[in-house]
Amino acid sequence: IYERTSDGRPLRATPTATERGELLQRWYQPHHERLQRAVEECLENTGRCLIVDLHSYAPYLQPHEVRRTAQRPHLCIGSDPFHTPRDLVDRLTDVFTGAGFTTAENEPYAGTLVPMAFSQRDPRVHSVMLEIRKDCYVSCATRRTRLMSAHRRLSSSPRRMALSAATTTNGLIQIFRVPAG
Repeated sequence: IYERTSDGRPLRATPTATERGELLQRWYQPHHERLQRAVEECLENTGRCLIVDLHSYAPYLQPHEVRRTAQRPHLCIGSDPFHTPRDLVDRLTDVFTGAGFTTAENEPYAGTLVPMAFSQRDPRVHSVMLEIRKDCYVSCATRRTRLMSAHRRLSSSPRRMALSAATTTNGLIQIFRVPAG
């Protein structure tokens, strides 16, 4: 439960054990239950699933960040040795560097979201986290154009992965089908 803002200012008082349980039951558990059901549906329909865990981060170090010396590339590709195929990381790196972006794997953030029921257990569940540095899409039209270029390259690639995907961002879970190409 967050108690401070990203710049260290107080956000809320430390919740009591009861309040903590209520917050987790109201927000955390329903989100993760929906994600687990989405992954189960992908597996039932196609036999495999790709989770794309989307985030953004500030171009400058935040007071709350633990990894004080981490790189701050345009795109951080978060991976997990069990759930992130090496060819997926390589393809994302190629596409985004080809569009003029810097990339790093697990820098400044590491890992990727996988529902606990599948974590380190089910190799059919793949996951990758994409942390896009905010100045790549907020303040610069040129970078937005390059992001769109990278998106077009990914969606038109003959090597794209034929997977169903559960995508989560800001608590929204969407399931979409990626046709074989």
